[in-house]
Amino acid sequence: MKRRITSGLVGACCLVLTSPAMAGVSLSLEPSATIVTVGNAFSVDVRVSGLPSPGSPSIGAYFIDLSFTEVLLSPTVVVFPGPPTAGLDLGIFGSLRFADFPAPGILHLDEVSLELPDALVAMQPSDFTLATVWFDPIAVGVAPLQFDYVSLSDETGFEEIQTDLIPTTISIVPEPRLAGVTVGLALFGFH
Repeated sequence: MKRRITSGLVGACCLVLTSPAMAGVSLSLEPSATIVTVGNAFSVDVRVSGLPSPGSPSIGAYFIDLSFTEVLLSPTVVVFPGPPTAGLDLGIFGSLRFADFPAPGILHLDEVSLELPDALVAMQPSDFTLATVWFDPIAVGVAPLQFDYVSLSDETGFEEIQTDLIPTTISIVPEPRLAGVTVGLALFGFH
């Protein structure tokens, strides 16, 4: 009898420790490329992962400041996904979205869901893109992209969701011109 109780407790602990609700929620910056050339635009997805689906917590609102090196990168467009792929806008009541550049090298993103909390808990996916930011690389260098400030609220808007933050780095290289020079030299007879 004692062995059954011990085995049952160990099994219950394993279930609790491996349940999706206990898994860490992550916020990551996922670029379309980590090596880019000057003048060739690229995108960065701001993604959340590790949410229980269906389940609580779901994201009801977020406020994010991204920092970037303004002498290397110029943000051009912010795209918020719409239903059915959007996590905060399920296509019923929608959401309020906002993007701004409050200071050099800072991009502010926020979104507040107008969906009912029960709908977010039932329908929000576990992994999704919050926003996609397009950048123009304007100079050669290494450009870190990171989270300067993050606040994720649950489906009620009252509880903060603890989040692991995963930044990224973009290497910006000059446009390849060597191929054109080599072809030009070959045409003129230089080997």
